[in-house]
This record gives sequence, C-alpha cells and structure tokens, in this order.
Amino acid sequence: MKTISRSVPPALATPDSLTVERRVDVSKWFAVLGAAFLAITVYVFAAWILSGDATPTKPGPDPIPGYVKAFAWIYQSSGVILLIGCIVYCVRKSRREGQITLDAMIFFAWATAMWLDPATNNYIRPNLLYNSYLINFGSWAPHIPGWLSPNAHLLPEPIVAYIGLYGAPGVLVAMLGNFFMRLGKRRKPQMGKLGVFLCGAAAIATFDLILEVFLIRFQMWSYPLAIRELSIFGGTRFQFPVYESFLFGTCWAATAGLRYFRDDKGRSVVERGALANSPNKTKSTIVRLLAVTGFVHLTYLIYSILFSWAAVYGGPYPEGYPSWMLNGMCGPGTEYVCQGPNEPIPVPGSGPTAPTP
Repeated sequence: MKTISRSVPPALATPDSLTVERRVDVSKWFAVLGAAFLAITVYVFAAWILSGDATPTKPGPDPIPGYVKAFAWIYQSSGVILLIGCIVYCVRKSRREGQITLDAMIFFAWATAMWLDPATNNYIRPNLLYNSYLINFGSWAPHIPGWLSPNAHLLPEPIVAYIGLYGAPGVLVAMLGNFFMRLGKRRKPQMGKLGVFLCGAAAIATFDLILEVFLIRFQMWSYPLAIRELSIFGGTRFQFPVYESFLFGTCWAATAGLRYFRDDKGRSVVERGALANSPNKTKSTIVRLLAVTGFVHLTYLIYSILFSWAAVYGGPYPEGYPSWMLNGMCGPGTEYVCQGPNEPIPVPGSGPTAPTP
C-alpha cells in the first residue's frame, strides 16, 4: 500500500509527531473498478438474452461416443454439486462470523467473472471449442465490447456446468493455493512474500494442467490454436498449451494471495481503506465486495488478453474435429476457414475468409 507523507506546519506540530501520514484508499479504487465490471456483466448478459441469441447450439450430424456423453453428464452434475456445496459453506461461515466473509466475496467475484469466459480464448481468433452435447444456449461472446471473432454466438458455453465451475473453484483453488503457501512458509520460514506466492502459483498451475488434460481427453473442450511447440499432444485434437496453466495458474494464484496475505483484522489488501472500514456496516460491506470483485475481474481480464494474444501465433487447426466440436464456427459449410498462422484475422466488415466454391 502506497504511503504519502506531508509535512505538518511547525505551529501545529506536537512532540509526538512531526508528520502526518495519508494513505491512498485502495478499497475505493478497486470498488470503482468492481462496479464498472459488474455494469459490463449486466450489459453483456442482458444484450445476449434480449437479442434472441440465447439459443442452443446443436451437436450436428457426427455421432458422439457413448463415453463422451456419459462423462458430459458427470461433468455437468459436478458443477451443480459444487455450486450448492459452496453456497452452503459461504452462507454458514458468513452467519457464524456475522458478516460476509472474504470467501463469499471471492465466490461472488468469480461467479460474475463468467462473462469473460469466451474472451479468454476466442476474442481475436476461435481458440476454444466446447462440446455442444453439453447443455448450452450458445454464447454471449458477440455482445462483449469490441468483439472480433466471427460466428461466436455458436460457441456452446456449457452453462449448467459453469454455474458451479466458476464461483466454487475460485474459492476451492484459493484454498489449495493457500495450503501450499503455508507449506512452503513452514519449510522455509525465511521465505519472502514472492516465494510464498510462487509456491501457491506452482501448485495451482500443476492442478490446472492435470485437470485440463483430463477434460480435454474426454472431449469437453479443445484448444485448436495452441502453439504446438509449447503443448502436450501438440498437433492433435487433444493438444493442451502448457503456457495456459502458467497464465491461468498465476491468475488463480492472485486470488489465493488475496486470501492468504491478510492483516490482523482479516482484511485483504483491497479491503483496506477508509471506505472499506466505514462505521456504516452496509457501506463497508458493499465497498469490500466491489473491491474484491474488481480485483478478480481485473486479474482475469489480464489473463484473457495474454491468452487471446497467444492464439494469434498458434495453429493451424488439427484435423478430425467432429461437428459437435466445430459447431459451425468455422470450416466446412461456413464462410470462414478455421484459422491458423497464415490466415487473415477477420474483423467487422472484412467479409468471409473461406474460398468461393
């Protein structure tokens, strides 16, 4: 936290203090950011629903293997179970403490950050393919300000699975990161804050790598524009860009750090300031919630920008994607080729990129 010192006029000085410290109210600025992000969230989802784009993307003609269907229902059920479990945990803990806890705020922040999911990979080029057998209503992607990637409304966002798989992991993964942060600090007590943070980030990145490779093998999603030289199973439909774990692990670890590095009052760095500690409990709670939300959305936005930019250098698409993964976003039967390093990036008004028959 930045500290600004100003001199006190000699006539007002006391023997105990010749300077007065004035601290920058971090909570205020993150709260403003959080309010702005929530406004965008409301706009994006409202525009999506009111436009009529919220319609299911169908799997297409290609057959879906039985094991993929079975796992899809397990995957979606886990999202609902995690959602219910995390809500119960946050409500009970908040009641016990007599205030909304940081974990509850993290849950809210990550749940509302779901609007950024398509921008994470597909903002510039379609670098994320979801399985359209999963329950979906297409995507709100085209309503994100400045969107570029074509046919984005057909991206089958797995809405049922993600209801719980956004908010809940925000809390659970932060707990995982905190466990390894404490473990690292216990083994090396002299370790500084950066070292502690890196312990958590490494653990979270490893967890993300294992989880994503597993889910990609079961064809819940795919990264077609991964940089092959930096990917596991590069050049196949099951490729996974290792740098995604590094970037997303760091993003997740930022939330873990928010939870770990707290003051003696249990406040994270973004909850410190006059507004967040107002005598008015309602005002204080709102400011703290908005500040945590602003922090989480900002870190996720930074990750989204970096990973979307990596897609510019990835590809080309591996062969063999079925209709329930391509979903008419590009390729045969569409006006757009599935992009690669030698293909132009479509922008609004640029027209089709597929060759004329």
